Amino acid sequence: MLVSIIKGIVGKGADYLITLKANQKAARWSVEDTVPTLHSNDEWKSEWELAHGRLYQRRCRVYSDISGIKALEKFLNVKAVVTIDTHTIEKKSRTEQNQTRYYITSLEEGAQTLDRISRMHWGIENNLHWTQGARMSQDSTKRKETKSANNLDSIQKLVYIIYTIASKKHLPEAIREKRTLESQVLSHCILRQEQLGLCYFSS
Repeated sequence: MLVSIIKGIVGKGADYLITLKANQKAARWSVEDTVPTLHSNDEWKSEWELAHGRLYQRRCRVYSDISGIKALEKFLNVKAVVTIDTHTIEKKSRTEQNQTRYYITSLEEGAQTLDRISRMHWGIENNLHWTQGARMSQDSTKRKETKSANNLDSIQKLVYIIYTIASKKHLPEAIREKRTLESQVLSHCILRQEQLGLCYFSS
């Protein structure tokens, strides 16, 4: 799956910075085992930041000498492995947590730039998830089958994209009736899925 995604990106003449998740077992394990033995080409550490009751600091490292990681050869145009370590401290409990994310990229950029790109991605993801959950009642929408869950998720994303495009065109009626527009389109989509017996909606 990831191989085909990257192939499609490269085929369009674009670059990528993609998380190497645990489901990419061979590649992920190889990277985890090899990175500690490598010397990073660039490194950047953020200042401590406070958000949502947590203090956190990020450290990004870039490793370009990855010729020895054979499991990455199946991915097109891989130029480097990127690691981002996040150190989090809960403000109230003072509980500390460390997390490392692994990425592969076709970009030849410094650590600070790559860290900024990864943060932009998560900002988009978090905003989209909040919109689907808080504004489109995703959590209260029950599905009977896995396919219907995937279908409805895609529909909700499409509704969000349609509204975003409309609002950027500065259409007053779209801005004034944002919640109405979202709910009307979504209600129609849910009704159609109910008619097909794919899901039911619980308010």
